[in-house]
Amino acid sequence: MMCLGNSPGDPHNQQPCVGAGQSLKCKRGETAFRLYLTTKAVDNELVATLCLGGTDDVIPIGDMAAADVARYLRDVQPPDLVMQTQPPRTAIAGLATYFMVHPPNELQPATLAANPQGIVETITIAPLHYTWSWGDGTDELATDDAGAPYPDGQVTHTYATGGRVHGSVTAQWGATYTITMAGETYGPYDASGGVVPKTQTFELPIATAHSHLVSH
Repeated sequence: MMCLGNSPGDPHNQQPCVGAGQSLKCKRGETAFRLYLTTKAVDNELVATLCLGGTDDVIPIGDMAAADVARYLRDVQPPDLVMQTQPPRTAIAGLATYFMVHPPNELQPATLAANPQGIVETITIAPLHYTWSWGDGTDELATDDAGAPYPDGQVTHTYATGGRVHGSVTAQWGATYTITMAGETYGPYDASGGVVPKTQTFELPIATAHSHLVSH
């Protein structure tokens, strides 16, 4: 509300005042408000003043969308990642194996629109962090890197001996969302409420390379 003591930094603790309730700019029964804009480029920039029928007419769009997204994320089950290795299918003892993961191609954003205000939230989940357990008793690797093929990949592991290992990768999934109302889309915003972990296992044979003398 357009009162001296009210600040956009604390929008949930607004105190009414005579100046807002009896503003000469507004009709009888209306309350004067200041409208602020916050984006990645600006913080609480005053963009307009407007008159509304009262505090009950104010729709806290951001708060409603954040609550919708938080409820969705409590029940979301991330899919298994698509994992590849290089060399493919079989590692070679003594040589670095390159690991890489990515979400399945069929993973699509989710849309929430079950509210009377006509607000649509579009939620996109994605893996943010990874913890690799190699299956051979060596230290785990925690990284934000999804991996890449040789020579650019940074997620690698060298197995000392041949055999077969059972390892795992735990992905910490987060989410971003956009808000669409009255034909305008805002965001993306980072979802609050932490990340959702998902662990998947893998089995990898380790071959042992042998040297051979050959003649021409």
